[in-house]
Amino acid sequence: MRAVRLCAWPLALLLTGCGVGASGVQPVEGSPPAVTVAARQYWATDDDHLRGVVPAKEPAQPGTADAVRSLLTGLNGAVSAANLFTRLPPLPEGGGTPRVDVLASPAGQLTVVLPYDVRRLDKLAVGQVVCTAWSAEAARRDSLAQIPVRLTGDGDHARGPYRCDDFPTDAQTP
Repeated sequence: MRAVRLCAWPLALLLTGCGVGASGVQPVEGSPPAVTVAARQYWATDDDHLRGVVPAKEPAQPGTADAVRSLLTGLNGAVSAANLFTRLPPLPEGGGTPRVDVLASPAGQLTVVLPYDVRRLDKLAVGQVVCTAWSAEAARRDSLAQIPVRLTGDGDHARGPYRCDDFPTDAQTP
């Protein structure tokens, strides 16, 4: 009997330290803090990773296609100052706003239609588009669930589907 009492004391102390009192689990007052999902653009780092950055300026028409279109139009000063860059090919001179379409399947997969031959994109360029599209869609849905993203472009060529977690991301990405 004495051995049982000796073992019960450490257990009682452990449970009381975790918020479990003699009367059981205590209810927590209030509601948990709200978590918002912010859309990010993904840029390449010198060590071949991707880093998500909340754009300094939201696209004129927030949405998945606009987030990708904004990524394709290039760097801004804050991104350059952070030593980030793009692996996407430059857009043709005088081409205006690039055409980007995003189609969602009933199963939730996104297809991003780019103004490039997607076969020519390297792994990090593909990751920039996939992760930016995923992030914008995650913000729209208010969910961090991974979404499969397929890329198409000039012609009938396609790549994917991929998920953002298929690509190396920088540990600094929140």
